[in-house]
Amino acid sequence: MVQKVFKSCAGFSLIELVVVMAILGILAAIAIPAYTSHKATAIRSAAQATLVEAAQNMERHFNRESDGYENATIGNLNDGDTVPATSPGGKYNLNWVGDPTMDTFVLRATPNFSEPKCGWLQIDQTGAKTSENCDSW
Repeated sequence: MVQKVFKSCAGFSLIELVVVMAILGILAAIAIPAYTSHKATAIRSAAQATLVEAAQNMERHFNRESDGYENATIGNLNDGDTVPATSPGGKYNLNWVGDPTMDTFVLRATPNFSEPKCGWLQIDQTGAKTSENCDSW
């Protein structure tokens, strides 16, 4: 008589696999929204820094030129007087709100992506910072 010997096979049972998948699902449900929120905050911070730098460039232009803020330009030149056209990464576009005058300007950074928390950010010649639906600026 031939006797069959069954050896136990090492492996995962279906229950163990379901438990691991449930744990991974819970971790993903927590981690993905937190990462998305952190990423949007980092992009917004880069836009805020770009606006402050642009306002400094405007002040530099005001002090160097006799025309005040009027002939300052928006572009990607690195001459110290030019206001950058976009934030790093290109997620915000910088534009004038109206045209700069001899003694006033307002710069606005408008998101060109789906911003979950805030809309535009802006700064004027006095350094006053305003935003749309955002308390952190």
